Amino acid sequence: MGLEKHLDELVEIINKRKNSFLKYSSKFDENFINHLSGDVEIIKPKLSDIWINSKEWLYRGLQGQGGHWLNESLIVRDIIYPSGISKVKDIPPDIPFRARIGVKSLKGKLFPKNEISSMFPRNWSKERIMEEVAFVYENAQKDASLTKRMATNSNFGKIEGECTNGFKILIEIDINGNIMNAYPKL
Repeated sequence: MGLEKHLDELVEIINKRKNSFLKYSSKFDENFINHLSGDVEIIKPKLSDIWINSKEWLYRGLQGQGGHWLNESLIVRDIIYPSGISKVKDIPPDIPFRARIGVKSLKGKLFPKNEISSMFPRNWSKERIMEEVAFVYENAQKDASLTKRMATNSNFGKIEGECTNGFKILIEIDINGNIMNAYPKL
């Protein structure tokens, strides 16, 4: 009976997050997956010496963007948390982690992201991430205390809540409530 009950609970949790995604899938900004995968910020003229030259376009490593999901465009350079782990494959499944990463451009050039990234668990697909983000988003719609108001000088509001795995996810939303970014809060 114990195993059957456990499996029923797992199915219920999976269905909750899938239903949340179906309900709120239109709230994901069109660039959400690009940012989650890791963006290479393309800008025009060179403004300072900290910019890395990539032919005629430049990337500013200090403003490396996104990179919260393991995918073919992202390289983990160093695992910061959990401590004592040096290889991604050694991180237990369903555990978020913090890492220094690099992001590959469309032409395959690797750009470092100087800020540390909070990463979703290594075994989560983009679909699973979006379901979990939608689950947190839906719960915030029910409980206004989970949504932090936008500061007058900010482009984003923030939603923080617990995913079905028990860790917190921080979601950045625009003025219309569209989901722009999300990552584990570690």
